[in-house]
Amino acid sequence: MQSNTTISGYLGQTPEVRETPGGHKVATVRVAVNDRRLSDQALWFSVDQWDDAAERAAKFLVKGQHVVAEGLQRAEIYTDRHGQPRLDLRLLRAYIDYGPRPTSTEATASPQDAPPEPATSAPAKRKPRKTEPAPVAA
Repeated sequence: MQSNTTISGYLGQTPEVRETPGGHKVATVRVAVNDRRLSDQALWFSVDQWDDAAERAAKFLVKGQHVVAEGLQRAEIYTDRHGQPRLDLRLLRAYIDYGPRPTSTEATASPQDAPPEPATSAPAKRKPRKTEPAPVAA
């Protein structure tokens, strides 16, 4: 089953880049999504980043950082080595929007290396209009 999905959650670990036999770089980002209104248990999504995106993920993302990811969702049920059914949730061809880095000593990149802030398209604030009462017909 596949559908386009947007998730918002926190990184479970700092991503590491590995290389495929074909020479492509890939980083798997694990994102915990939790809706405490429904359950105290988090859903874990794997989000694969390829080539340049993998390098950016390894450079800018750290464990505990908030991210928003959008991509094609794939869900598969499989049986683990103990015979228990498991659910594998993945986002394919995903775009990740980086949130602010957590304040801790784990952050290794300097602030100058931070990705640019996303541009906002919020409309400019307007001054309230002065309205006059409508004339009353006699």
